[in-house]
Amino acid sequence: MTCNVSNYYGLTRVEIYQESQRIVNITSSNRMVNTSRITLKEGNITTSSAIVRIGFSNQVDCSDKGLYYCIVTGYQVSNLTLKLDLLRTPSKPVLTLSREIVEGKATRTDLPFICEGDIGFPAGNLVLGSNFTSSFIPTITNINTTISENTCRAYQKIAFSYTFSLNWHGKEILCSSVNNRSLGQNGTPPFDKQLVEVVPATYCHNLPGRQYYHPYKCNNFVDCVNGIVNVGMCPATLCFGVNETDSCNFCTSTLCVSNVANRICPGSNAEAMPYPGLRCSMYVNCTDWIVHECPRNECFNVNNKTCPSWTQPMTSSPPPVSNANTTQTTSIQVPGTSTTPIPSTTVVTFESSKREVYIGDSDLSMTCNVSKHQHLTRVEISSRLGNIANITQQLPYKYKTGVVVSDGSFVKENNASVKITFAYNLTCNDDGKYDCKAIGNTTVSSSINLTILSKPNIPTLTLSPWIVENQTTLSDRMFRCEGMVGKPVSQMFVEANISGSFEQYNFPSVINNTEFNCSTKQNYQFSYAFDMSWHGRSIRCTTSLNISSDPKTIEVVPANYCVNMGTGDDKFYPHPYECGKYIRCYQYKIIGIAECGSDLCFGVNQTLTGQCTYCTDKYLMCLKGSRKPT
Repeated sequence: MTCNVSNYYGLTRVEIYQESQRIVNITSSNRMVNTSRITLKEGNITTSSAIVRIGFSNQVDCSDKGLYYCIVTGYQVSNLTLKLDLLRTPSKPVLTLSREIVEGKATRTDLPFICEGDIGFPAGNLVLGSNFTSSFIPTITNINTTISENTCRAYQKIAFSYTFSLNWHGKEILCSSVNNRSLGQNGTPPFDKQLVEVVPATYCHNLPGRQYYHPYKCNNFVDCVNGIVNVGMCPATLCFGVNETDSCNFCTSTLCVSNVANRICPGSNAEAMPYPGLRCSMYVNCTDWIVHECPRNECFNVNNKTCPSWTQPMTSSPPPVSNANTTQTTSIQVPGTSTTPIPSTTVVTFESSKREVYIGDSDLSMTCNVSKHQHLTRVEISSRLGNIANITQQLPYKYKTGVVVSDGSFVKENNASVKITFAYNLTCNDDGKYDCKAIGNTTVSSSINLTILSKPNIPTLTLSPWIVENQTTLSDRMFRCEGMVGKPVSQMFVEANISGSFEQYNFPSVINNTEFNCSTKQNYQFSYAFDMSWHGRSIRCTTSLNISSDPKTIEVVPANYCVNMGTGDDKFYPHPYECGKYIRCYQYKIIGIAECGSDLCFGVNQTLTGQCTYCTDKYLMCLKGSRKPT
């Protein structure tokens, strides 16, 4: 950076400031540099001209950005301004798929797709797309953007949902980081892509309510409840194989779907083959590995690759017809394994009066019905924190205070109906998975997920003390909106009253979320360089549920305030609008704005001492038009 001065009579000094810090001071008798990051390349000065050139001794980093001033002192003072912006290219984002991708089923709110990554600086955006259709428009459930002016970085995280058809199977969705300057990208932004594998909606049709292997992923499983597909995930290092029943096992001892794929579709000419286990009506399209089912429960004909009304299945028996007096079983045959019979008549259903409740709600009930379970002896209901109720033919037993087990819930003749009611105000600890287990010769279970929600509260708005005409808010003294934004997260933003009504205004911001107690505390910090047209306007913090803070008025200190004070010395002056604040001037420039503290004020008669005094002091004289703190 070079500051050239010519024909400037009485020239005595050239200074260079970065924001409010003086980094170079050149006189005819002194050449001073105040920071090791700056090197003085040239510093010649006469009584009428000067050339001051500086360079950066190390690689430029984020601390070097901002406004630089060259202040020239002679018979008058001149101020030249240069703004240095720091740029950063975005990096490759990360796309995480929801584990539950089921035909025709909307993404669960607690299992969203996530696209996240560095979006460069100045901040760009993450963009979603696919290689299947240009009209891929997912539902955005949450966007969190964190912009750090201190590190010149911006990070964005998008949670989204979508309802997939079987046509999506084998296609890809993409997450791109697109910066508005496209620095170093050669027209192609960095991106991540993931393969979409859709579980057919018919996967659980006519199957007993229990867990089965996932058709594509070995660490996932399908939980069938009343014919509806729900997808679960095994813990780390565990898998759910094609010969597993209601449990995950060590991956090293598990026969995964991927291991039998070559035997199902052995050659490149194979068009379709029977799907192992479950039902004879299911088959695999070997060109894209999509699981299908023949209509009307017809068994797939491996010879003709069709679905005729054929009564001799190749690999498994069709679903049996239930008989009230007979216990029947269905055999599942996996290539290379033995046949394992499982009961097919037992039905366990587990329902909740609500699946989503707010903290503080009560009277939530859950009902577990069991029918035709051979030698049924006990029904257990438990949550992630432990047992809730244990029901036998003799007595119901409660493990949890505040839970009521309804009358008539005893086990009888291989059937049971157990209803529990939460007769207390629900808390965050009640969130999560609930299981009902019917225990007899075998154990059959059914699960539901309860989500505890919370409502946002009224946010608070704190103004920065640094509101100076055309000067960006200091990074350590930013405006701040904060408050609990609930669950699901309600996004916070700033509204400004510009033309008589409040409207959303996009200030440069940094957003930080902290999750606890089934809610999220959001800290939304923002900055801006206000001009004098903003003076007297109001701003407020608002959540996406239209809950707003009390508005506060923007009062802009004129940039020439120190010039009007009439001296370039290092002195303190009262704030023009608030008697509880004061301004530090140096070389006709505002270099600081501070608050006195509780019950203290700074009047016109404090300029000489530079100290605040009690607002009740009878000798205090606040600047005309300024107000005392309340």
